[in-house]
Amino acid sequence: MFWLLISLTLLKSNGDAGAETLKGFPEEVSQGELLWVDAESPTEQELADLKQRFGLDDYAVEDVIHKNQRPKLEEYGKSVFAVIHVPVVKSRKSEIVELFVFFQKNWIITIHSVESELIHAVDSRIRTRGLSPLTTIPSPDLLFYVFLDFAVDAYYPILDEVENRLEELDKQAATTFKTRVKRMENVVTIITTIEAVRKRLMKLRHSLTPTRDMLGMVMRGAVPFVADTSLRSFRDVYDHSFQLLETIDNDRDRTSDVRDLYISLHSASTDNTIKDYQGAHTCRNNISPTHSSCRNLRNELQPRLLPARVERPTRILHSGPSNVRHIAGICLLLQEKRLDLGRCAGLWHIIERTLHLFDKRIQLWW
Repeated sequence: MFWLLISLTLLKSNGDAGAETLKGFPEEVSQGELLWVDAESPTEQELADLKQRFGLDDYAVEDVIHKNQRPKLEEYGKSVFAVIHVPVVKSRKSEIVELFVFFQKNWIITIHSVESELIHAVDSRIRTRGLSPLTTIPSPDLLFYVFLDFAVDAYYPILDEVENRLEELDKQAATTFKTRVKRMENVVTIITTIEAVRKRLMKLRHSLTPTRDMLGMVMRGAVPFVADTSLRSFRDVYDHSFQLLETIDNDRDRTSDVRDLYISLHSASTDNTIKDYQGAHTCRNNISPTHSSCRNLRNELQPRLLPARVERPTRILHSGPSNVRHIAGICLLLQEKRLDLGRCAGLWHIIERTLHLFDKRIQLWW
């Protein structure tokens, strides 16, 4: 029978070549050898043939057909069935790829719906050096361990990328509130990004937690066809799963801290803007002009009004609401000097017009 996307690999021992590709199923697998069957997107007919040839359980095959399974490890008498989640990154987004594994004393079957980098990595390893330094005699439990080891290690680069993203968000906190132009839009974008990171971390946790539980079953010796001498190798992956879960929990706590930081800074900045805005209008409304020394007024106000210029008063708002203090300073000076503005209509016109523009600008910031 012609198998389109099913590969057969025979692992040998006693110093022979690490692995040999077969063109068909062997009549038998000799002592000290291991047959690895890898099927990518098998049809229902191909699954039925594998089920009949290797005596796979009906319920396990049904799980393979329906997909969307949690990581788990189940014993079905003649064989063991496992579901492994493999995290992958596509277009800066992490996805979970399912790897279904059946194994017995002298064969192991892997089934996946898409091309898998993990399968290529394991295949490259066993063709180079077999299962050494773990063992010189191939066994299904140690090959199963290799699959788990590669799958758990795939979480590390994803979490490293998440931590780097959180570092960037920490650094952006200062620059976002120093530059107030489009501040509200920036805050909304950053909060949305933080929520996306939190969802990504939760997705990884939902995948990794049952994987840790599955490894716990192996460590308790509750899985057939796993030799006691192989448990030392599984302990390494078991410890890694705990470390990764702790990292995920720490990163989720950190996303909460970063989110709270942005919300606090935004609230404090908004409160300051409102205070400045109210102060500027209060000063303008409380001016009582009684003095006639307009020349001194012009000399003191001209350096402050220079950025605005008479013909371009909008420049006073060019860098955002921080320049409200500039306006408020002018109004306070007028109130302090109690100057007669009758002969300073041009300067007063600039103040009035600038405050009018600010009235419109404040609506955009909200």
